[in-house]
Amino acid sequence: MRNNKFTLVLAAALCGISLPALAQQADTDKGIYGVGRVGATFGTGQKLGSLPDRSAFSADSDYKPGITGELGIGYDFGLFRVEQTAGYTQFKPKASSGAIGNTDAFTVSVAGYVDIPTGTRFEPYVGAGAGAARVQARAAQSANSLSSAYNGKDWGFLWHADAGVGYRLTSKMTVEVGGRYSQIGSLSFSGQNNTINTTYHPKLNTWSGAIGLRYRF
Repeated sequence: MRNNKFTLVLAAALCGISLPALAQQADTDKGIYGVGRVGATFGTGQKLGSLPDRSAFSADSDYKPGITGELGIGYDFGLFRVEQTAGYTQFKPKASSGAIGNTDAFTVSVAGYVDIPTGTRFEPYVGAGAGAARVQARAAQSANSLSSAYNGKDWGFLWHADAGVGYRLTSKMTVEVGGRYSQIGSLSFSGQNNTINTTYHPKLNTWSGAIGLRYRF
C-alpha cells in the first residue's frame, strides 16, 4: 500500500514539473520565423484521365527524379505553426514513357504544422497545406503513326501532406528533414491529337524529400 501511495505521489510530482515546463517552453518558442527548404522529387506520376480515341499518350506516365525548393515565413504559436511559402518544382518524363517535354510548377501555399515535444532537441512534426500552382508544361509523344502533344500554362489547385523531424541547433534555429506528398490538379492545356485540336487535363502526384532550416526572429 505504501508503495502504491509513493508511486501516485511521484507521478503527480512529475506531472506538476513537466506540464509547467512544457508550457514555459511553448511560450518561449512563440514568434515569427523564416524557413527555407531544398530537396528532390521521386515517384512522380501524371494521370491524364480520359483520352481521345487513338491517342499516343498513356493515361498514366512516370517522371524522373527532379528538384524542389521553397522559401517562406511563418508564425510559431508554441506547439502549432502556420506558414506561407512560395516554391518551385521541376518534372521531366522518363525516357521509358516514350514522351518528351518538361513541366515546371511555381507554387504558393499556406500550411499548418503540429510540433510534438519530446523533451529533447529532436521534435517530430506533422502538417498539411493547400494553395495554387502556376504550371508550365510541354509534352509530346509519337507511336504507331499516332501523335499527341500539348503545350501551355495554367493555374492549378495544390495540396500537400507533410511529416518529418526537426533538430534544435540553438534556441532560435532548427534544422529539419521531412517528406511530403503533394498533388496538383484542375489543370487544362490545349493540344493536338493526330492533328485534331483537343484539351488535356493532367494531374501530378509527387513524393519529395527535403532538408530545411527554420530561424525564429
